[in-house]
Amino acid sequence: MEAAPVQAEAARGFNSVTVAYAIGAMLVVFSAIWFLADNWHSLGPWGVLAVALVYGGFLVGSSMWLELHGFRQASSIALMLAVTLVPVAAWSLEVVTGLWPAGVENGWLDDSTQWISVCWLIVDLVTLLAALLAFDWRPGAALTIPLAVMLWSLGLHLSRAVAGESLVGSFDQWLMLANGLLVCAVAGEIDRWQARARTRGSQCVGDGDLALFFWQIGLLAFAIGYMSLWTRAGAWRHLMIVVALILVMFSLLLNRRTHLVYGMLALFGYLTFLALDVFRRYLSLPLVLAVLGILLILTTVWIQRRFPRLVERVNGEREGALLPPLVTRGPFILTFAIAMLSIVDVKEDTQKLAFARQLRIMQLHSGAARVRYPRAITVGRPLPSAGVH
Repeated sequence: MEAAPVQAEAARGFNSVTVAYAIGAMLVVFSAIWFLADNWHSLGPWGVLAVALVYGGFLVGSSMWLELHGFRQASSIALMLAVTLVPVAAWSLEVVTGLWPAGVENGWLDDSTQWISVCWLIVDLVTLLAALLAFDWRPGAALTIPLAVMLWSLGLHLSRAVAGESLVGSFDQWLMLANGLLVCAVAGEIDRWQARARTRGSQCVGDGDLALFFWQIGLLAFAIGYMSLWTRAGAWRHLMIVVALILVMFSLLLNRRTHLVYGMLALFGYLTFLALDVFRRYLSLPLVLAVLGILLILTTVWIQRRFPRLVERVNGEREGALLPPLVTRGPFILTFAIAMLSIVDVKEDTQKLAFARQLRIMQLHSGAARVRYPRAITVGRPLPSAGVH
C-alpha cells in the first residue's frame, strides 16, 4: 500500500504559515523601500531602475523555485512582490526618456497637473498589465492585490488627466467615492463568477478567494472617499448609520468579516460624531470617549463569538449568499453620475471666483470706495487683500 504524498505547503487560511509569509513579504518590501529612499538621489533614475530590476529578477526566480518545489502560495506572494516594483521601474524609464517632467512649467498639456497625471496614468497601465501577465502565468489570490490597487489608482489619475486642476473640488471627491465603489463592483462580479464555477463543478482559475482583496481595497477606498465628502455632507452625515447597518448586513449575507469591520467602524464613527458635535455641550467628552471605547471592545468580542452562528442563521445551510448585480453596480453608477453633474457647479464656482478677483483688482487700481459684494460672488475663498497691486 502506497503512502499518501506529503503536502509541501500548509493549507491556506489564517495560520502560522500565512502569518510568516506576510511578515516575510513586508520585510522584503520594507528593505527595498528603505534602500531606495536612502539612496534615491545618489542612485539617479538609472540606478533606481537597476535596483528595481535586480530585486524583481530575484523575486521572479524565487517564485519559479517555490513553484517547482510545491509552495504555490509562497510562489504567488513572491511574484506579487515583483509586480510591486514595476511602478518604480516604469517611473525610472519615464525619467530617462524625458517623459517625466523635470519641472512642471511646460508640457504637452496646458495644465501641469494633467501632465503629471498622464505620467502616473502610464505607470498605472504598465503595472496593471504586468499584474495581469503575472496572474495569467501563476494565478493566485496574492496577485489580486496589485490588480485592485491599480484599478483604483487608474480611475483617480484618469479623471485628473482628463479634467485637470480646474475641476478640483466636489468633482474630485465624488469621483474618489465612485472609484472605491467601482472596485467593490468588480469584487461582486468575481464573487458571482466564482459561485457559477462552483455550481458547474468546474475549478476556478487561481487559488484562494480572488474577490477578498478587491473587497478590502474597495471598502478602504470607499471609506476614504466617504470621509472626503464629510465636510460637504451637512444633514446627510446621518446617512452614515444606514451605511454601517448595510455593511453589517452584507457581512452576514456574504460571510465576510471585512464588511463587518468597516460596518462597525462606520457605526462607531457615527457615534463619535454625535458625541463630538451633538452631545458635547451636555456630556463630558472624556466620559463619552471612554464609554465608546468600552462599547467597541465589548461589541467586538460579542460579534466574534456570535458571528458564525449569525451567518448560519441568515444563510441556513448555504456557504454564503451573493449580492445582486444591481446592488454592486448601482452605487457606482449613481456616484459616477453625481460626479459628472458636479462638474457644472465646480466650473460655475471657478468662474465666479475669477470674476470676483478681477473686480477687486480693478477697484483697487481705480481707487474706488470699498464695495460690498454679493454672497454669490465670493465662493468659499477670501478675496485678495488690500495690499495686492
